[in-house]
Amino acid sequence: MREIKYNSQIDNKTMNGLNGYSQCFSTSNFMRMSYYCDGIHADDDAGLAEFVKQMETVIGPKIEHVPHPSLYFDVQAAMVTKTLNLMMIPGKDVFESGITMSRLYKLLIDGPVTIGTNKFGGLPGGHIILAVDHDVFNDPFGDANTGYSSKNGKAVIYKPEFIKHYFTGNVLYWSNK
Repeated sequence: MREIKYNSQIDNKTMNGLNGYSQCFSTSNFMRMSYYCDGIHADDDAGLAEFVKQMETVIGPKIEHVPHPSLYFDVQAAMVTKTLNLMMIPGKDVFESGITMSRLYKLLIDGPVTIGTNKFGGLPGGHIILAVDHDVFNDPFGDANTGYSSKNGKAVIYKPEFIKHYFTGNVLYWSNK
């Protein structure tokens, strides 16, 4: 398995009105893109800031007409596709809704998957994390096993029952088919 570098959303600066605590989605996708493209470095906060800026000001308004379009799966998928295609990576980012854990595991065979959760680890609302393998996750907010007292979410182990409890069935994954 190719290493996926980690980025914490906790230390992110406010980007286009989104503070670091609201950037789990973009941070997870930025980590995922680094898996496919050597020119993208997951821990490059300046690159992440530019990714968010382009998504909020160029891509998002064409798809979602809301204050922060980067909080939507379709907008994220469009921006990931545009970014990786510009880096000469063929394919597209795919949004699927209502998938099962079994389907998630099948998707992980081809690479990491960005997944949506709800009230994950005691958080008050939705949260996005990166599934790296069946039970290995890069959680940009930290380690949910500790109730997020540990802010290191790199390659944390979350048991399938734990993920299933919070999993919304919404995912993004890269397809070159």
